[in-house]
Amino acid sequence: MISSAIHKLFPNHKYASIAKQTIYIVDYTEKEKELLPEKEKKGVEICSTKPKNIKCFCLSNPDSLSVEYAIFDKNSFPTYSTGEARSHCECIIFPSRTTKEDSWVLFLELKYPQSQEKNGRHLKKAVYQLYRTQYYYFSTGSYSRITKYLIASIPSQDAPFLIPKRNPFFHFHLTPEKLKKLKEKRNIIIRFQNSAIIEDETKINVGD
Repeated sequence: MISSAIHKLFPNHKYASIAKQTIYIVDYTEKEKELLPEKEKKGVEICSTKPKNIKCFCLSNPDSLSVEYAIFDKNSFPTYSTGEARSHCECIIFPSRTTKEDSWVLFLELKYPQSQEKNGRHLKKAVYQLYRTQYYYFSTGSYSRITKYLIASIPSQDAPFLIPKRNPFFHFHLTPEKLKKLKEKRNIIIRFQNSAIIEDETKINVGD
């Protein structure tokens, strides 16, 4: 159900599938920004082999559940009036063949700040990108039983990600009350972490 629904919403996106016990998501954009010409840059990649030269997000999949994904780029969500690119996260991941109505989708954004001083700014932007992307898919209110996981990751750092008190974004945080309200009203779960575990077609384990 979820697969056909997503394909119907955005039929022009490039979808692929993977069914491995460990899935790695990495973004080479910042690493290669000044090192390679545009046509040789990798950008975001989803793979079953752990990259050796860059930190990544790890999605454990113990039962090798088949999942589909689409990696977004500047052409994924053009503005209807002008065609300009709209804000979005890195990718979407979801079960390939489930017929369950209470399935899940995962939206993921990776950030690679050079220091903890920039964590607050990066995480705030990541939440905006994640929320906007899920909005493009579910703004109509359809598929309310589907759990939307929005994860912001800083692979180069250990979670929980620190925001220094002197940082202007120190007070940016998602309180338990806000998180509870998002889950109850919109079935959205937001987390800041570098890994998660696919339990089955209806749930991803993201911790407490």
